[in-house]
Amino acid sequence: MNSNPVHYPWYKKEDTDAFFALFQNNIANFVIIAITMLGMGFSTSIVFGQVLPGAAVAVMVGNFYYAWSAARLARKENRADVTALSYGISTPVMFVFLFGVLLPAKSLTGDEMMA
Repeated sequence: MNSNPVHYPWYKKEDTDAFFALFQNNIANFVIIAITMLGMGFSTSIVFGQVLPGAAVAVMVGNFYYAWSAARLARKENRADVTALSYGISTPVMFVFLFGVLLPAKSLTGDEMMA
């Protein structure tokens, strides 16, 4: 095994394309979440004050965690070809949650905070 430590870059020019692809995907999902929840009768204070900020923080923290994990693995295995998995809202799961969990919960309880 190579005894010289391999330099693991935190940024490469290819990351710019990946950032914008993931950003656009997550923005589209956030818009769908907002429109759907507002259409279900959820208040703007819940949608824009709790749900979307919470999802945004979760996506940001998840991406930083995956980047940190990739860097840790690169150091451990002395490799520079490790990459982080992109983290975001799964579109199919988002629809299952919106229509299979959130809508029934709001319909059954009549309480948007409970849902």
